[in-house]
Amino acid sequence: MKVYDDLAGMRAAAESYAKRTGTSAPGDFGDAHGVTHAFQVMAIGSDGELQGSSEAAAIIRFWRQRLGTGVVTHEVAHAAAAIYEQDWLPGHGAIHDGIDNEEIYCYLIGDLASRIVKRLYHYGMYAT
Repeated sequence: MKVYDDLAGMRAAAESYAKRTGTSAPGDFGDAHGVTHAFQVMAIGSDGELQGSSEAAAIIRFWRQRLGTGVVTHEVAHAAAAIYEQDWLPGHGAIHDGIDNEEIYCYLIGDLASRIVKRLYHYGMYAT
């Protein structure tokens, strides 16, 4: 995770990473207040078999001015989707049907979590 003071700097870093990895088109981060780059690092032996993999699943970038529940949970949902896909076993059947881009799912998670936290603040569950 990295938190940026400068929104343009966060977006530029995301753009640079995506350009280097070929994972996004130019301008994809023009409206972003947070960005998640999911990845899986694996070591393949000379025999072609998996020898090991990294514990890391994503780089999450946040803009300091948008560290609320909605943005944080939205980006964490992207990371969670990557972990879910990486840990899926073929015997489980289809990994998901029709969620090629989990943006709607992540916005829903962020919105729901934000509403819950606001209500918890309202009822005094958190210090203000």
